[in-house]
Amino acid sequence: MDLNEFKNLHQRFNSFPLSRKEWESKEYRRYIEAINAHSEYENYFLKYKLKEKKIDCSKYCCLKMAYYVSMATKNLLKKDDPDIVINFYSKEKKYGLPIHDGGNSYIKIDYCPWCGKKL
Repeated sequence: MDLNEFKNLHQRFNSFPLSRKEWESKEYRRYIEAINAHSEYENYFLKYKLKEKKIDCSKYCCLKMAYYVSMATKNLLKKDDPDIVINFYSKEKKYGLPIHDGGNSYIKIDYCPWCGKKL
């Protein structure tokens, strides 16, 4: 798959609602596999999602950090949602990995889990 084909599939599969037939199509599987297998396609997807949510990527060390922190801090997911994999704790000014045990516990991290830059 080349980038133009990926962009066409991206446009097709980001127009909601999608039918069950579309979700189960070979093209959709190819689209998702391309995101997971190629950083260029993944970055395109992340930039699209961040732009859609009006997130300023320049405040973060990398696109993945911007995407995952913004998911948690912009209340796009519930506080106890297992899809929240990282958070910025503004009171402590620290990044951490939330412990999904029903409480507010987290593991403080000093480096980005995706790009390795010091936070």
